[in-house]
Amino acid sequence: MKKISLIVVSIFLLFLAGCTESTTNQDLLASKHQQTEKTVQIKTNITEETFKSQAEEFKTEDVIEEKEGKIVSNNTKEEKAEQKKDSTKTLPVSSAEKETTSKSQSEKSTQTKKEADSPKETKQEEKAAPVPKPAERNNNVTISINGKGVILSNTTIEVTSNDTVLTILQRVTKAQGISLSVRGSGGMSYVEGINNLFEFDYGPQSGWIYKVNGTSQNKSAGIYKVNPGDVILWEYTE
Repeated sequence: MKKISLIVVSIFLLFLAGCTESTTNQDLLASKHQQTEKTVQIKTNITEETFKSQAEEFKTEDVIEEKEGKIVSNNTKEEKAEQKKDSTKTLPVSSAEKETTSKSQSEKSTQTKKEADSPKETKQEEKAAPVPKPAERNNNVTISINGKGVILSNTTIEVTSNDTVLTILQRVTKAQGISLSVRGSGGMSYVEGINNLFEFDYGPQSGWIYKVNGTSQNKSAGIYKVNPGDVILWEYTE
């Protein structure tokens, strides 16, 4: 009987221990469940608060944008009105400017026409320039020499009653230090070279000729007598 009672007591104690453990486990589970519910509520509250704050921010931003849009539209309207006023004010100025520009263009065109006409007139004058007039001073002639360039520019020299084109040439080249080569005498005299430029140097037809008052002469320079005021030109031809 004692053994049986001990067994029953032990079983009862084990049962009590099991019950206490189950209750403790249930209590733990209940407390955990309550904590999870609290955390969920806290999170939901936080999300709701953040959502509300964001919604309020969006509303404020929309209001600001609407206000800014109204301000910008008002500014653009004012700017357009000012531009219209400025355009209306500047209309007479533009017409005046057009008149001034048209006047300046007409003046420029007339100036260009005058400038275009002036060189034509000068060219015509150059073409129609007469032969150099004989020297006006008594007992003087003018002589010049053109080879491959100007050897002697217009030079005035005094003449006598017996001077010829050749004697004038001889006298002026000697005075200016210009070399001169002549063959023959009188009607057979012939100028071969002046300033080291000789006949046939530039072809079979090259050589020296002379003109008196712009006209070529067929007489020999040794017998052509000059008169006061004559203009003599010696030039090299090819």
